[in-house]
Amino acid sequence: MVFTNFLISSEWLIKELNQGNEFFVFDASWYLPNENKNAKNEFLTCHIKDSYFFDIDKISETKTSLPHMLPSKKIFENYLSKFGVKTDSHIVIYSNSNLSSATRVWWTLKYFGHKKISILNGGLTNWKNHQGLTSNINSKIHNNSNYKIDKINYRLKVSFDNVLDCSKKNNPMDLIIDLRPEDRFLGIKREPREGIISGTIPNSINIPFNLFLTKNKFLKKSKISSIINKFNLSQKNRIICTCGSGITACTLAFLLHLLGHNNWSVYDGSWVEWSQKYNSN
Repeated sequence: MVFTNFLISSEWLIKELNQGNEFFVFDASWYLPNENKNAKNEFLTCHIKDSYFFDIDKISETKTSLPHMLPSKKIFENYLSKFGVKTDSHIVIYSNSNLSSATRVWWTLKYFGHKKISILNGGLTNWKNHQGLTSNINSKIHNNSNYKIDKINYRLKVSFDNVLDCSKKNNPMDLIIDLRPEDRFLGIKREPREGIISGTIPNSINIPFNLFLTKNKFLKKSKISSIINKFNLSQKNRIICTCGSGITACTLAFLLHLLGHNNWSVYDGSWVEWSQKYNSN
């Protein structure tokens, strides 16, 4: 049976949990460096009962100066194993920040071949609005599951060289889409990371990720589809999703997947890497 339950509601999850169905729930909250918020501390104060905190910055590649790049296969296997996650487990991801960080964890899991992954629409706020159970106590850890990744979906990620080639060719059937807010894309607002210059990948276009959100919930599929159709995204051969550091880029990746489109990939290094490398090429 093909898994299609990519975006779920608080009502649906509450009902499923009350029926005794098992899920592994992860809080993927994350904030930009200039937001002066601590997602882990917020989790310790209040989280969905029995959920775990997924630290995007720590569960990442350790041999790079770039922030929160995809972790190695071994790091990811060890991380999921310690919670007792199995390859057929249903994982639910939510956030207390905006939904882009939840889509980042969704993309990471999908890249490493996990199949049953859902995002909780509306995050923690919506969960509490529907009287979902919360806690400030660390959740019980299951027995180690020895999680093993069977197949990596390499096509879901592109490198600097891939993006550089796409940018130079400027083929109208291939699009580089930047999900940063418009003022950052245009260079009107400074980048939130110290030492990162403002700018734009040549021949990229801007579709700010918040166009797809209202009150930290994704718009209805029909409205998302209207935005996608406005830019003729479903007709493109290739869409490269990018942003500041590879977080909000995953929003568009998730929504294209939600609508059944598979012509996308994510530039993991995004603007942080591009701004450091482009001038040397």
